[in-house]
Amino acid sequence: MSPFEVVHGYQPRQPVDLILMAPYYTRMSKSAASLVSHIHDLYKEINTQIQKSNANYKAYADLHKKSQEFNVGDYVMVQIHPK
Repeated sequence: MSPFEVVHGYQPRQPVDLILMAPYYTRMSKSAASLVSHIHDLYKEINTQIQKSNANYKAYADLHKKSQEFNVGDYVMVQIHPK
C-alpha cells in the first residue's frame, strides 16, 4: 500500500484521470462566483479591521513605555529573553 492509500483508504487518481475532469472545474456558476467575491471582500474587510485594532492596541501600550536614553560609558543591565 502507498502512504496515500494508508491515510485515505483508496489509491490516488492518476494524472491522466484528472485531465478529463479539468473542463468541469473551469466553469463556475454566477452564484458561486458571487459567493467567492463576497467572501474575498469580507476577508479584506476583516483583515483591515484587525490591523486597525492592532494599531490601537499598540498605541495604547506605547503610552505606558518610558523612553530611555543612554550615554557612552553608562552602566546598564541587559536581560535577554530567548524566543
